[in-house]
Amino acid sequence: MHVTPGMQREAAAAVDACSAAETTSPVLLDRAATVAKAARLTDEAAASRARLVLFPEAFVPAYPRELSFGSVIGRRSAAGRLAYQRYWDQAVDVPGPATGELGAAARRNDVHLAIGVIERARPEKGETLYCTLLYFGPDGALLGRHRELGSEPTGRLELPTGGLRSRVSYARSS
Repeated sequence: MHVTPGMQREAAAAVDACSAAETTSPVLLDRAATVAKAARLTDEAAASRARLVLFPEAFVPAYPRELSFGSVIGRRSAAGRLAYQRYWDQAVDVPGPATGELGAAARRNDVHLAIGVIERARPEKGETLYCTLLYFGPDGALLGRHRELGSEPTGRLELPTGGLRSRVSYARSS
């Protein structure tokens, strides 16, 4: 599902005074800078007494809207391969350094944090990218992840579905 700015505004309006929905843009295809920005915005939200901080879908490193990576069914251009390699390189390993930094921001501010990432998964048979939502507790622990259940047909060229296994609920500790 692609989250539009209007949907983000509606979600932000529905969030109560103890929460913060960040409707900002990532630093395009720069994982380190985007994670640093998310940590800074989490600090700012917590300073305003937020207890729950939410970021958009695929915030790190960016949602691939309008990017085809030179793909058509059965073929990819050389330039598309390079663009996809850059996207792959900036995706997030779970767990990894980026999740460590995000967890530290949640812990430092004693908040729950939910953030959308493009997850770089390295299963035993092949590698892939998932559109994933990460959940962090106020102790900084990665509570879990939810991989997108489905995507539009062209999205499946780059981001496969995550399946039902990631559909879980997390108890709020305080």
